[in-house]
Amino acid sequence: MLWLIACDLPTGDTPRLIPIDQGGEIRQKVVQYRQLIDQVPAGVVTMGSIFHPEFVQNPKAPFFGPVRKMLANAEINSSTMLRERAEKNPQHKEILLQKADLQEKKHLQVIDKNEFGKILGHLDNVLDKIEEELSKHGEGKENWWLCSDRFTVADISLTILLERLNQLGFESRCWTGGRRPNIEKYYENVKLRDSYKKTIPNMRFHVKMLLCSQDPIHLGLGIAAALAIIGGSVIIVKKILR
Repeated sequence: MLWLIACDLPTGDTPRLIPIDQGGEIRQKVVQYRQLIDQVPAGVVTMGSIFHPEFVQNPKAPFFGPVRKMLANAEINSSTMLRERAEKNPQHKEILLQKADLQEKKHLQVIDKNEFGKILGHLDNVLDKIEEELSKHGEGKENWWLCSDRFTVADISLTILLERLNQLGFESRCWTGGRRPNIEKYYENVKLRDSYKKTIPNMRFHVKMLLCSQDPIHLGLGIAAALAIIGGSVIIVKKILR
């Protein structure tokens, strides 16, 4: 859907998210980095961080307390739920069983520390390539985003990834403390954008992004309940901190 939005934005005062007037090299780079970033299995990284909390520090909303517990339970029970649905829905049995098999393979990547370490290694490789690209933005490119002086679809993918990693508590592992200073600077600049301020920090946005990024069967009703609990918890915490 993000790809369709990027390609179909109207011309005029609204810039395209995949620029067509800055040459083929930039256009190709935008597509290349968007594809690279979207190869990161955000769902596996999310669930793995819950089963291996030693990799993260200071998880943020909505990934704390009851939500973490509910997500863990959903991860453990998801393949069983799919197989139960397959038996109750014979017309969709084959598809549901295929999804169950796929979920079990993903589950191994989540719960096995070595397998999850490989996923984080892939994430590091992606971030290294992004850090290298950002390091090339020297004289004349100080105000560039990832691929251009315009905010493109590649920047949207990168912002979503960095925001998720930050929510999960991976920032100290991935970019702060001098690990990847160009990504750290990039993320700080992104957070100054009006579009970021109007969307990302909003709790409703966090919940919506979580729901959209997870399989509905995987989430289950328990997750919806947990998110409702977190919504109330955030209000309580804010009142306590005032």
